[in-house]
Amino acid sequence: MHAAEARWAQVNRCTAAPTTRWVAAGVYEELYSGCRDGADVAGWITIGGGHSWVADNDAMWAFFARHRR
Repeated sequence: MHAAEARWAQVNRCTAAPTTRWVAAGVYEELYSGCRDGADVAGWITIGGGHSWVADNDAMWAFFARHRR
């Protein structure tokens, strides 16, 4: 996940170092900001979760609401 986030941050020309915040027990968010055209790159990492796609619909809608075209 870290490599994918770093790659998307590079593609989006993010200038800020990633910040980390805990969002739930065993789950943290890595966020790159300062990106081209107001974009952000964010990923939620589950400790011990392996490779999986876990969607938090409320978090996704909040993210998309902040980044409308």
